[in-house]
Amino acid sequence: MEVAGSEYRETYRNPESTMHTVLIIDDEQDFCRSVERMLSKAGYAVQSVYTATEGLRGLQSGDIRLVLLDHMLPDINGMDLLPRLLADYPQIPVILMTSAASLGQAVEAAKTGAYDYLEKPFERNRLLLSIRNALVYADTRRERDRYREACADQFEMVGRSDGICRVRTLIEKVAGRDISVLITGESGTGKELVARALHNQSNRSEKPFVRLNCAAIPENLLESEMFGHEKGAFTGAHTSRPGRFFTAHEGTLFLDEIGEMSPGIQAKLLRTLESGEIQRVGSEKPVTCDVRVLTATNKDLRDRVSKNLFREDLYYRLNVVKIHLPPLRERKEDIPLLLEFFITRTAMKEGIIPLRLAPSAVHYLCGYAWPGNVREMEHFVSRMMVLHSGSYVDLQHVREFLGEEAAFRYDNQESGTLRTARDDFERNYIRAALAQAGGNVTRAAENLGIDRRNLYRKMEGLGMDGE
Repeated sequence: MEVAGSEYRETYRNPESTMHTVLIIDDEQDFCRSVERMLSKAGYAVQSVYTATEGLRGLQSGDIRLVLLDHMLPDINGMDLLPRLLADYPQIPVILMTSAASLGQAVEAAKTGAYDYLEKPFERNRLLLSIRNALVYADTRRERDRYREACADQFEMVGRSDGICRVRTLIEKVAGRDISVLITGESGTGKELVARALHNQSNRSEKPFVRLNCAAIPENLLESEMFGHEKGAFTGAHTSRPGRFFTAHEGTLFLDEIGEMSPGIQAKLLRTLESGEIQRVGSEKPVTCDVRVLTATNKDLRDRVSKNLFREDLYYRLNVVKIHLPPLRERKEDIPLLLEFFITRTAMKEGIIPLRLAPSAVHYLCGYAWPGNVREMEHFVSRMMVLHSGSYVDLQHVREFLGEEAAFRYDNQESGTLRTARDDFERNYIRAALAQAGGNVTRAAENLGIDRRNLYRKMEGLGMDGE
């Protein structure tokens, strides 16, 4: 094996490499000992095994950060073992080694998922550089996954109602299809949440997600904001600007409040969607741009089309699939779950103890109209968590935090018989008790002061046996 000069070890020594354990799976023991010495000098911990079976056993320790896998092993071919390693340990990069390399084998290894492919004998600098790059790549992926997990709660769609289940089903069906989606619903229902879910579950998830609120930007600046401009295109354009379409290249552009767009900008947006090209303000040269466009509105676009306020051809171009988010007052069964979710998330974010809501308080909140929808609830919980001095919130506290106007927005006085009103009350009260008990029926029954079997019978009678 060719060895580079000693100065290389200093150049490629990773200050954190002592944390990295490399597993060598190769039946040539002399080769393994040689690589062990080389990697040990570079600061890595090394384990060597001589069969695929021993390699699989070694990976179970959980300490391995990278695998050097020989192409030919006595029990299993390395190319046959590679898919299993990648499936069982997707976070561990694998570098394949062989004494008889070919371009076809290298391509096959890359397609299968090997990080790199080395032909024996290889130079030390080639091996160490490949290992270092593979570990950096793995750490980057691990950090990305941790970031996604940390953001998962922020973008989680909480609820079990029929309306929210339909939304989830539509997202799963269309996320992987590169088609336009129009997201509708009142303000605060979570339209951006749906757009991010569509992006995160698509083939473009590794690329940018760019949001633009069309109602928040003056009409005379919206074109420049969307498509960009050249230096000197208008007064104040001291530098060129790429625009949101270009920033979202190969990713997703989410245009919120699309119903507020002027007819002139609508025409330019339609032309961009049809041609796949953008033209910056002040430029005569179109630029190709690959972007998936998602749009959202709290307006009735069909009504605006009938009033000639929105282009019909653009409407059909954007409305390939429509996802409608129901207002919170139409998914009251989700309110206890959402309250628990926001209380827990706020407690974790602020480093404080989660509040406990009295069942009467949750029942009252289930009857509140929530004109600001989920966004209003999130702000209400944050305000309550920060300002409340105790750990238990009763009905009086809730009324105080909602404010005087809440009395005019209480939406629990629905028409119907006394029996219907009583059933609704008991159903919401039991849901609140279950939410407070973390879904534990025994604990909820104790809090309600009834036997667990009686609670089960009551739930069945109220049509809650599936909850």
